[in-house]
Amino acid sequence: SKEEVDRELEKMKAQEEKEDATGTETVSAKNMLSSLMQNFDKEKEFLLSQIRNEDGTMKNEKARQLELLKLKREQLRVKKNAELDAAAVVFDKANAKNLRFLAFLFS
Repeated sequence: SKEEVDRELEKMKAQEEKEDATGTETVSAKNMLSSLMQNFDKEKEFLLSQIRNEDGTMKNEKARQLELLKLKREQLRVKKNAELDAAAVVFDKANAKNLRFLAFLFS
């Protein structure tokens, strides 16, 4: 009968729509997986580049700290030399004073 044919056509149409929907979901899932993998790869590359940059930053920081250490050592050396120079001047003045006093005594 015509009603049975209509029902059968409706079933077939529903089945096709269901298959289309399932196929679309499968394609969509594949696209999502592909997109996730691409995003993962991009994020991985970004993180690796950050690590490389941090390595460079660490090297720069170590070099900066080494230069600061050298500068501090140089400052200490200059300070010690200045103290020694001041002590030498005082010693020379005292020595000159003693020499004058001895010259006075023996003259």
